[in-house]
Amino acid sequence: YDLSHDSGSRETVAKLAAKSGDQPYEAGNVETIHALEWIRDAIGTDELRKRVKNSLNGLKIANYYGCMYTRPRHIFPEKDKGPGSESTSKPHFMDDLLAAAGAVNVE
Repeated sequence: YDLSHDSGSRETVAKLAAKSGDQPYEAGNVETIHALEWIRDAIGTDELRKRVKNSLNGLKIANYYGCMYTRPRHIFPEKDKGPGSESTSKPHFMDDLLAAAGAVNVE
């Protein structure tokens, strides 16, 4: 978000990239996603359930999404698509993936 909307952040990243010999950063060309969101979207919970080799059956897990995932809704309003959808105010993708692996989600 900052790299798309803050020229100072873009300049800092561009300088660091140039110093390391990397290509310059171009805002809008890279989408950043959570690794577990990728697993959810690429594989899905049903397929994950089938692929589990070592079940987490009965293991109680309390997920922590943290402030970097639950960033303000105004930054990524497309994440909030109504009741039951993934949202920044009540994310559930980690709960869904771990339940597919056999874990019991607790609050």
